[in-house]
Parts: sequence; C-alpha cells; structure tokens
Amino acid sequence: MIRYILLFAPSTFGLLTFGQSNGTIEYLAIKNQIPSVNFNLPDVTEWNLVMDVPPEPGNKGVLMFKHKPMDVQCSDCKVEPIIAVLYESVSDSIDAVEYSVGNIGTKPYKLNYNLLGGYPEHSGDKQSVVFDAKYVRDEIEHSVILTYITNNNFGIEIICDSTTEAFPIVEEQMRTFVKNFSTE
Repeated sequence: MIRYILLFAPSTFGLLTFGQSNGTIEYLAIKNQIPSVNFNLPDVTEWNLVMDVPPEPGNKGVLMFKHKPMDVQCSDCKVEPIIAVLYESVSDSIDAVEYSVGNIGTKPYKLNYNLLGGYPEHSGDKQSVVFDAKYVRDEIEHSVILTYITNNNFGIEIICDSTTEAFPIVEEQMRTFVKNFSTE
C-alpha cells in the first residue's frame, strides 16, 4: 500500500503529463502568475512534479512535488512526502502573519505548531513566516513545515508534509526548498 501525503492540497487535482527535466521554473504556471517568484526545483531524481494548476475563481493555484515512494521501518506502507505551493490573490494590506492565521485555522486536522520565524534564518523571502507542525491522521503522526508569504498582492502557502518516521530523510530537502523560495 502507498501512503499518499496529500492532506492540505485542494480536492481538485490537475495531473501533469510532462516532467521537470529542463531544470528551470520558467515553464511553471506559478511563474506566469507571479513573475518575481524564484526557487530551485527539488532534486528530480527523488521528487516528481505531479501538479501545476493556475488559480481559478474560487480555487488556489497548486504546484506540487511528490517524493518517490519510500520504504520506512515501522510502517506497513510506502510513504510519498510532498512539497506543495498553494497561491492566490490577496489584499495588498495583508501581511504574512495575518495570512498564516487565516490558513492554519482551516486545516482538516488539529495542528500542534511552533512558530520558527522567517527571513533569513528559515525562509528566503523577507515577507514570510515559517512554522513546524505535527498532526495525526489515521493514527499516523505527520511532521509538516508550513511557510506563508505575502507579496505583490499574492498569498503563498508552502506545505512540506511527511510522516514523522520518514521526515528525517526528507527534512533537509524540504527546508532547502523553503529557504530558496522567494518572491523578490
């Protein structure tokens, strides 16, 4: 059985039919919506681009990478951690903290979260706030890095989600993704 880590992603998915083999972000929908966005793609030998959907009325844009299936001791299934970027238009007056409050409270599971801070220690964007969090789903604990960025009338939520037992394997890659993500 494969355990998909798709907790926070919207219920409508547009799957991709192409890979990220060219190594750039120029072809992604988020770059068309937020031209100033800049980040490094996750390692293509371990992460696959599985979703690239621009925002539509009533829906956030979604960019999602899924890790190749991982066998983890103490687990009866394969784990596929995710890195997801959800983005939408927001009021220019909202800041990252205010945006995070509006998003954290809407999650389907009870989160135990801890504010880490933002730029430059934990994020590559000056208008950001980063949290470490945990939640339990189907009796399995998950570790999550949540990042919120507001800039140029866009709100961005980065969700890095893995089962807690697999988290140490992907944590550095996830933190590197967040640290290199910027809208400036």
